[in-house]
Amino acid sequence: MSIRSEAPNAQVHVEIQIEGLTQVSAIDATLPEAGQYKIAPLLRYDYSKLAGIEQSIPASVTYSVRLNGADLGQQTLSIRVRSVNDVPFEMVGPDGKQQDFSFLFAGYVNESHPFVQTVYQKALNWHAVNDFAGYQRGPQDVRLQVFALWNVLQRDHIHYSSITTASAASPSGHVHSQAVRFIDQSLRSQQANCADGSVLFASLLYKIGIDPILVIKPGHMFVGYYLDANHKQFEFLETTMLGAGDQPGVHNIAFSPVLHPVQRSESWQQFVQAVQVATNTFTQEVGPAIQQHRPQYHVIDVAKARQAGVNAIPRPVR
Repeated sequence: MSIRSEAPNAQVHVEIQIEGLTQVSAIDATLPEAGQYKIAPLLRYDYSKLAGIEQSIPASVTYSVRLNGADLGQQTLSIRVRSVNDVPFEMVGPDGKQQDFSFLFAGYVNESHPFVQTVYQKALNWHAVNDFAGYQRGPQDVRLQVFALWNVLQRDHIHYSSITTASAASPSGHVHSQAVRFIDQSLRSQQANCADGSVLFASLLYKIGIDPILVIKPGHMFVGYYLDANHKQFEFLETTMLGAGDQPGVHNIAFSPVLHPVQRSESWQQFVQAVQVATNTFTQEVGPAIQQHRPQYHVIDVAKARQAGVNAIPRPVR
């Protein structure tokens, strides 16, 4: 609410309510000097209702103001509420300056989802690795752990979907957004777009202590991960290649005195190719673009987002 006070020490009371989505949310303030102020009460959202919105819906917002005890009336405006699957990751203001909201993607990384534990157990049962030890045994062991997760998703027939359109377009064109499925939605459809696959894989990595990175470029997302605990080495993975070609297991592999057994499998070769594609994309395009501050290029360190308070979005019980 924008308020102009014509005298100092004005007492203002502001109430805002979004029909069906918030309780009446109020704030009382003293405006010490005459002039323009922006007053923003903390909105008391019904978070369970927000989490259940899977398509764009209209809503009404009612604003009311009292100034020095006098009722200045109320105003109701119509807004459109976006699906919980829409991530508004960047906004360009009237002055052309970018506001980065890409950290919101970390809310779709859910390391506590039951599917995460299922993947670990399958990987151990298929002997791609003997255990998940995070950074304890060096970069090559980290790669093998990442591959073990990749192999399980291949076996589970997770396929790439090109659907990335958000549920409602920005009328001004100044808000850039992307649709992202939650883990349970990807599993139900057995499909994942670039963002779905990236947040799913980041969920698996984060749970075992391998710190994931989400990388955004115009029209695309892929995942990365640090190879060491000090975050000095990293590489990237193109999850849209999960469903490419045959999807073999890791059994019946010829042993080699040089290579780990899984590195003789076709699945490993597909994994290596997916690493090379994504790492080349980052090195040749994304890294330089970020240094040049070009729009729609972002890197999200999931661990840092968690430290900043961006936790997994809770899913309604079905």
